Amino acid sequence: MTMHIDDILEDTRDTVDPSPEALELGRAQALAAAKASIDRITHIARIRTRRRRAAGVLMVACAAAAVLVIAPWDGDVSTPTAEPTTQGPTPSPPVATPQFRNASQVLRAAGTSSATQDVDVAHAKYWRVDSEYEQGHDGVFRRTFWQGHTTPGYLFDEGFGDGGLVTMGVAKFSFQQQSLTWDQLLHLTTSKSELLRLLRAGTGDLKGGPPDHYAFKTLGEMLAETPAPPAVRKAMWDAAAELKGVKNDGEVTDAKGRTGYGITLGAMTYVVEPSSGRILESRMKLEDGLTYRMTYLSQGPTDAKPAPPTTTS
Repeated sequence: MTMHIDDILEDTRDTVDPSPEALELGRAQALAAAKASIDRITHIARIRTRRRRAAGVLMVACAAAAVLVIAPWDGDVSTPTAEPTTQGPTPSPPVATPQFRNASQVLRAAGTSSATQDVDVAHAKYWRVDSEYEQGHDGVFRRTFWQGHTTPGYLFDEGFGDGGLVTMGVAKFSFQQQSLTWDQLLHLTTSKSELLRLLRAGTGDLKGGPPDHYAFKTLGEMLAETPAPPAVRKAMWDAAAELKGVKNDGEVTDAKGRTGYGITLGAMTYVVEPSSGRILESRMKLEDGLTYRMTYLSQGPTDAKPAPPTTTS
């Protein structure tokens, strides 16, 4: 039975995560008390940054999630094949016209791709996300997050702790100033207009940027590392296409050399692969002039027991 999002948010008001205003002001909280993946990552980044005497940072967890069950983009832009020649050098292929001319086209195409994905998010024990991140000159750190459906999750982060697994709570996902459980996320509205209404309504008392900037961050976080089902993902991409001021930076490559489109609003940029509906990487400009980036390597459901990843050279 489909649940209405207003009922879901009303049911969770007593267990809200720390408000985005508190996050913007930089008040770090203990990792064990974190209720949502983005809050947890934010706390970790702040602890690590203070250790390195760097400026405080608002860290947003977003970026490329290579969904395990979808095929990678083969880069085909459907250009005509040149006629063979009988002599002389082989002619260069014609220059391809950019496939997408604005941000809305990129985002809607990503939504269409998301809707066709066949992944069972309703019965998995964990949602596993593998990524790496970098801030300024602190180095590159690996990170693996197992978000627990009905049991505690686990976090492995090279930039925090002793290299072992950190036990987390049962998964909760930040939706503006509310928290959603895994099962509530499965029943989030699939209406683009309803999503926009909810996202914008929850930012009236926040400081630090226009409401659509907060909505852009929230949508990126949800798309980057949550078990949102295909229909919900499509609605999120379509909602992002309606945000004011979002722009297409053209084709860019992420830290792993993968090609996508840079989609920017405010200080946040997502590298989007429209053919797969994935966020490959997120980049955030910080107030101290540095850039934080999170590059997503894979994400998907798993029942396997969490264990620290094997170190590779």
